[in-house]
Formats: sequence, structure tokens, C-alpha cells
Amino acid sequence: MKSELFIRSPDVSGDKAMVLCFVEFNDARCSRTAMDALQGYKFDDKKLDSPTLRIQFAHFPFRLPSALGVVPH
Repeated sequence: MKSELFIRSPDVSGDKAMVLCFVEFNDARCSRTAMDALQGYKFDDKKLDSPTLRIQFAHFPFRLPSALGVVPH
């Protein structure tokens, strides 16, 4: 499993920063298990309006780094 974290600064004053994380799993079953377990995770369960985790699979078409000849570090 490989992951990368990106923090996008707000474009407009008053907007909140957006945190993006990309995770590459070795197989689809593991990625589906993680997605099902974490989808909608509430970051602060004591606050009603706390943001929740939103997970989605990558949109196709795309190519895995291994298909492009990129070797993971």
C-alpha cells in the first residue's frame, strides 16, 4: 500500500482548506474493505456538524504506475 497526502489551500478568504489523500492498494478487495469501513467516518463525534470522510475510487481511464514502467520506492 502506498499513500500520498495533499493539502489544498483555500482559494477564497473564509473557505476551509481541503485535504486530499491518495492511497494505492495492492488488490481491489483490500481497497473495498477499507472504503466500506471508513466511508462517512466522523472526525469529531461530539460535534453534530463535524466533517465526515468521503472516499471514492479513482475515475477511469487511468493507468497504474506499474503499467507505465514506474517502480515504487
